[in-house]
Amino acid sequence: MAIAYSSALPGQFIKTKAERVPRLVFVIIAAITTVALVQDVVEAHVHAFPFYLSEALLFKTTWLLFLPLLVVQWYCLKASGYTASSGKRILLIMVAVVLHACLVPLMIWSISSLLFDHTYHYSGTLQYTLSEDLVKLLVGYSLLPLLMRKTADAKPEPAPAPGALPVKHDNPLPERIIVFNGKVHLPLSVADIEYISAETPYIAFHAAGKTYLQTGTLKSIQQQLDGKPFLRVHKSAIVHLQHVRAYTSRSNGDYDLTLSSGAEVRLSRSFAAAFKQALAGATPVKL
Repeated sequence: MAIAYSSALPGQFIKTKAERVPRLVFVIIAAITTVALVQDVVEAHVHAFPFYLSEALLFKTTWLLFLPLLVVQWYCLKASGYTASSGKRILLIMVAVVLHACLVPLMIWSISSLLFDHTYHYSGTLQYTLSEDLVKLLVGYSLLPLLMRKTADAKPEPAPAPGALPVKHDNPLPERIIVFNGKVHLPLSVADIEYISAETPYIAFHAAGKTYLQTGTLKSIQQQLDGKPFLRVHKSAIVHLQHVRAYTSRSNGDYDLTLSSGAEVRLSRSFAAAFKQALAGATPVKL
């Protein structure tokens, strides 16, 4: 049973990082629009043909339309907690590209018919948009989903609370460990261990009213039993949460833990919060 706690709210890291992404994308689109206008001016000057700012701005509608559609795309990703599946991200990209490609000729036709001497027809402008801007649309509407996916994947593992053993999912709990009683070495079932205490230079395993020794430290046994139902409750003790039957306050922040065998172990106040949270998820041993 993996035990780890963090004071951060779930997904807080993802949202903090992901909400910066739309600003970056919008700045990129605005910069590209500006560069495209400058490029038209330079191209007109080089080829010695007149430059009309109104027409240049009209056809740069393809860039300006990115802004509202990206806002809609961002809200859709935000509604999914920034963790939308790959299929949903691809769907958002394709819908945005199709809408953009259809809306640009409509806008150009509408504006030109109202404000210009000549009208740019829808079909011709649509063909121009697909031939000249399709790749740009695919790249533009892929930025937000891909950047947010990368941000979500970068979420760090939550830090364990004091006393909680670090979680390592690739290190399964051993069923038995080798201990010794005098000169006799014997396997001890991990499930039977009620608590482990420091008995320098040994560590003592307490199970069913008996005590067994092993050379080592509490830190070393923590690494061996990491991410399992064992919790540090004192600088010199680790308990098996499933053997805890009750805990009694000492009125100074410390507690006395009563275990399956009736043994008592001190719970230090510095580990009390992590213990109470962890105990709520533990499965008690049937007596």
